[in-house]
Amino acid sequence: MKIYNIYKVSKLYTLILLLLVSIFLSSCNSLTNNQAKSETSTSETTTIGHGDAEITHILVSDIPIHEEPKYNGVYIKKTIDEFNAFGFEYGDSVDIVFSNGYELTDIPYFSGFYTAVGDPLLVAYPGYEYIDACIYNGDGLWSVGNFEPNDTATISLHERGKYLSRETLLKVKYTDDRNDYASDEIFANFRNVKIGNLKKGILYRGASPIDNQHNRARYADDLIEKSHVKYDVNLSDTVKDITDHFNSDDFDSDYFKSLYEEGSVSITPLKMNYKSEEFAKMIVKAMTDMSRNEGPYYIHCLEGKDRTGFLCMIIEGLTGASYEEIIKDYMASYDNYYQVNENSNKEKYNAIKENNIDAMLRFLADNDPYTGNGTIALEDLDWVNIIGRYLEKNGMTEEDIHNFYTKLTEENYHDPD
Repeated sequence: MKIYNIYKVSKLYTLILLLLVSIFLSSCNSLTNNQAKSETSTSETTTIGHGDAEITHILVSDIPIHEEPKYNGVYIKKTIDEFNAFGFEYGDSVDIVFSNGYELTDIPYFSGFYTAVGDPLLVAYPGYEYIDACIYNGDGLWSVGNFEPNDTATISLHERGKYLSRETLLKVKYTDDRNDYASDEIFANFRNVKIGNLKKGILYRGASPIDNQHNRARYADDLIEKSHVKYDVNLSDTVKDITDHFNSDDFDSDYFKSLYEEGSVSITPLKMNYKSEEFAKMIVKAMTDMSRNEGPYYIHCLEGKDRTGFLCMIIEGLTGASYEEIIKDYMASYDNYYQVNENSNKEKYNAIKENNIDAMLRFLADNDPYTGNGTIALEDLDWVNIIGRYLEKNGMTEEDIHNFYTKLTEENYHDPD
């Protein structure tokens, strides 16, 4: 009798265990199916007609999305190659409809940031994990669209090649192979900024000496060490980003790490919306940090081109550089990366200049109370006073401006009129 009872209990436990295993496996299958559903999109491609009358319809639906916070965009989870394989081409016009009802209609699909400031686009920027929908140098699209993590996107072709002429005019591309460049300095976009009243050897700019996604970090790190840089201004990384770089398998930037460990790095991650108050406050923070530490200084973001270009523009204008000098320094990055200069392709050079650095300068001028709201040519404006007022308006103290100016120029700063 006792043995029989034990057998019954054992059999009951076995049945219970089998039931629990069955429930567990069912739950796992359900989770896997739901995950697969969330990661799966459908596509349709239809072509009607021939030749000039040919019409192509492309629709890719239910693509998962997630926030891309570093550059204020929304990643649509298709790699560039995957997305292009559906039949989309750079220069096309596309429509994007998100599952929460938000829509972007008739926007360009570009291989770079070739729209005007404040305009939306779908971009396949080299090095990005996925295609990215964003507002160029504008507010973060994730918050503008009020998206949630489970939202999806459906993308369709609006018009084939509508923006192709602009893609062709502004398109630039660089490689990450050191052998394609004439020197370490050109490869790392590295240079001493010595225009206006800046002291020689006090200010340097270039690519990141720590983020190696474009294979330039080791070269930039070697160059800042050779230039005896004492203070680094990092416009790209958060503390977490820096820690992640230190822990990466290809980390080889011991000089930057030594600066970081001794507290000689300004951590000032910028989102490239230079018209925002947040951006202006971060510019003031970077310059205040510089005013309270000794140089030489090194300013960088990832490529050392646009965020770095804006801060260097501010510094150069404040310290007496002319419009022509500011333009020359900004556009040197396009020569280093893409071999675009006034001699190689004047039309492309001018288009890039007008779309980027001229737009930045015009923004400063248009928001200054003494410049006539666009009626005065950029080359005729008093940049020392315009930028001095910009910094004071956004919280930089007179003392810090004076200290900054003295450290970088050895001259006395005169308060704006």
